[in-house]
Amino acid sequence: MHPPALEGRSNLIDEFLESIEDGPGAPGRLTLYSGPRGIGKTVMLNAVGDSVAERMQWLVIHETATPGFTSRLAKAASNLLDHTSPLVISGITLPVVGGGIQLRESPKPAALQLREALTGLSDQCRERGTGLLITSDEIPQDDREEMVQFAAVAQHLVRESCEFALVMAGVPSAVDGLLNEDVTTFMRRAERHDLTELQEDAACHALSRPMTDSGKRVDPDAMSIAVKATEGYPFLIQLIGYQVWRRARDGVVDLDAVRQGVGAAQERIAQARGLDTRAWSRETGDSQSER
Repeated sequence: MHPPALEGRSNLIDEFLESIEDGPGAPGRLTLYSGPRGIGKTVMLNAVGDSVAERMQWLVIHETATPGFTSRLAKAASNLLDHTSPLVISGITLPVVGGGIQLRESPKPAALQLREALTGLSDQCRERGTGLLITSDEIPQDDREEMVQFAAVAQHLVRESCEFALVMAGVPSAVDGLLNEDVTTFMRRAERHDLTELQEDAACHALSRPMTDSGKRVDPDAMSIAVKATEGYPFLIQLIGYQVWRRARDGVVDLDAVRQGVGAAQERIAQARGLDTRAWSRETGDSQSER
């Protein structure tokens, strides 16, 4: 049972696709999604990437901004390019007869390697009538050295009017920190979307539609309780929806199924850190302290 991931947010996908159609320089080609954990940021990144790949035929690289991400990104871009790395002599074994010359690839600073790889890949995409989209999840809150390097490369690609777009996501404090860095002021031109909880009607539709589509009958009062328990968080909508769906008996989602499903979901996230589920509805018969 998979609740609709983009309930109430499909307009954000459409806006981004319009920026791709508008060409280099369109503000939406730099986009930031901000919100607390569990609000659906990763889902948005995946949806944007899938839509751009399927509808615009762009090349998409997904990455997570954990330590080493610039090296991983450079490697991924290099692997998609047809090129030969220059070789340098690293040593000579004597005697020459019976010995030999040892060769190795010429070393490059990480930032330069990333810039060359992404510029080359972007140029290759342009030649083929397409473009390059990079999505980056989990903007770091503290050590932003690699993010600074990456932002400098992204700025270069934008200045060169490359067919390039960037979408990143992070918790509000991380996004604020990135935008406040003196060396990443370029990112302040990005369009920022602060993702919030779904409205009750959207949450209800996201929760109930997969159940009715699978042939189950949903008790409206029970569903109202389940909706309140989700607090509008997409992560909780999916988790609670699945747990309730599994406990529905005889094809009916009733109060018992909701109470059991919410309780099971509560246990599953009890050890999760940073997920703001606040308080569960008293009507479920359970309570949960604010995290």
